[in-house]
Amino acid sequence: MRCMALGEELRRRGHDVDFFLDSSGVSWLGAEVSSRGLGVRPPVETAEECRAAFASRYDAVVFDSYLLPTEAYLATRSVVALTVAVVDSDLRGARADLYLDQNVGAECEDVALPPGAVRLAGLDYALIRRDIAQARPHHLDRRDLAATPRVLVVLGGTDALGLAPRLTADLLSTGRAMHVDVIAARQELADRIDALFPGADQHIEVHRPRRDLQTLVLASDLVIGATGSATWELLTLGACAAVICVADNQEPSYTRLVSMGVVAGLGHAHNGSNDDAQHRVEVLSRLLDDPAERARQARAGWELVDSKGAARVADAIEQRLPG
Repeated sequence: MRCMALGEELRRRGHDVDFFLDSSGVSWLGAEVSSRGLGVRPPVETAEECRAAFASRYDAVVFDSYLLPTEAYLATRSVVALTVAVVDSDLRGARADLYLDQNVGAECEDVALPPGAVRLAGLDYALIRRDIAQARPHHLDRRDLAATPRVLVVLGGTDALGLAPRLTADLLSTGRAMHVDVIAARQELADRIDALFPGADQHIEVHRPRRDLQTLVLASDLVIGATGSATWELLTLGACAAVICVADNQEPSYTRLVSMGVVAGLGHAHNGSNDDAQHRVEVLSRLLDDPAERARQARAGWELVDSKGAARVADAIEQRLPG
């Protein structure tokens, strides 16, 4: 999704943009990319495949991968004018001309770079998709408080760990009245959510991944999600967010955001004890009971991300392209 945001901005500026991606596990992803005027091509996995795919066809290549070997970056640098690597603190062996780390506080980290390389770091460079940026409120009015809070549970387009049913169950365990919208990334998760038993004055509505997610976010009093790129989109929209850390590389951002009071922390997905579930229920209960805290937190996040990161990264790319 973060690369889609950058691709949209580059396409808007007149550049031809192709995605080399494996969408086999996410049936809707290829169509989502294509609908934005971006080309879709098969993934590349080795240095030889990168050299063959990119030579004489592209001026710049942006890598966003946790799997490519160092040789793939080196091979690409030998055949294109500019390479960009999207990273999370650790460069993971990536060798590039330009590095992008869009995580909160990344600008304060001391990271050793290859000679001549430049690093764009921090939330000023957070890549926000165009439809999210356009939906960003110009100001946060005090909302009319509904008698029944509306809560959105969204764990991205894949929800690889299958967390949506677990977090929905935690919500129901608070015993509070609420309307819950849940994005189910696949049918198996939708079936598990349908098997839950809401209490009195609790209602669940299950949705499949949708393009107008921002509409649901803006209509919600509380959004539950995972730490990562999607968090920056939630903050852009002025959402009060409660997040769970789902990967080790998300730990620094998770810790910083919670300590800043910008999001409510639900703990770590790899911890499955009853104590963790009780912690999540307690955090969610407090937020549901405290509209003033939800409003404070939403404003703090909204002021942190200005939605212009994709333009700043595109500027940096264009400044380094030949001609």
